[in-house]
Amino acid sequence: LLIVFSTLNLTCMTTQSYYEYADGSANVYILTGTKLEYDPIRPEESSTGMYSGGDPKSVTLTRTKADSLRTLMDQAFTHTAVHIPDRVKGSGLIRIGVGKDRKQCILVQGCEEIKTIEGALKKCLE
Repeated sequence: LLIVFSTLNLTCMTTQSYYEYADGSANVYILTGTKLEYDPIRPEESSTGMYSGGDPKSVTLTRTKADSLRTLMDQAFTHTAVHIPDRVKGSGLIRIGVGKDRKQCILVQGCEEIKTIEGALKKCLE
């Protein structure tokens, strides 16, 4: 029994999922469990050489808020009508990973999913 529990525990730890969202300016939000991290673009990384996404931030969310963010991204992922094949400025990028498996989609600029996801992410970081 102890061996089974240890194996299950190890399996759960190594297959933790993450959700990553990159906005139209390439600022990145990473959700792992209940931890939300914001990794903003720095001027030297921006296409203009001047844009800054602000300061990095990390917050711990309630399980409900974290699940809500995952649901929004899952819904956008399955709504293929708003997907485009190539990343362009203003588009949104969703990456979902579980263990070594990763999948991604690119959302067309201006779609409702981008507005909803970005609004929810920014609210969580307040």
